[in-house]
Amino acid sequence: MSAAARTLTAAFFVLASILLGAPAWAGDNAVAGGRFTIWTPDQWVTKVKGDRLDTNNPPETVYVVATRLAGASASATARARAFIDSELDEVDFEGDSLNGTAQDGDDELEFFGTAVVDGADVLVLLVYVYDEMLKQPGPRQAVERIRASFKPQ
Repeated sequence: MSAAARTLTAAFFVLASILLGAPAWAGDNAVAGGRFTIWTPDQWVTKVKGDRLDTNNPPETVYVVATRLAGASASATARARAFIDSELDEVDFEGDSLNGTAQDGDDELEFFGTAVVDGADVLVLLVYVYDEMLKQPGPRQAVERIRASFKPQ
């Protein structure tokens, strides 16, 4: 094999190992109807419809919903809690927070929410997980990055 061929082969393997070893992040998803942006891992299934974004990891053990709740008179927390209550069956909130548990058929899941006030509207991010997935580093890091990226436009 010539020196040029060896160099090209080595360069190919270095580039392939960098691309395959690096975490894959799709970047910002601009949700025009909701006037917000949010990051999601590119291997997750993400759907945007109107003012709402739904995304989940491939094994479907972590779900994230983000939406804008347009002007209502109640407080941001009350509006966020009402949204969460409409999303999940048999919701039990922990105190005054947006955290709690819910029942989904035979499975119990945990959820937590984040509310961001943007003018008269409230942006709500809801994360719900099965089987204590947030104790695993991969899903936990993905959720933390998604949460940190949630911003009004």
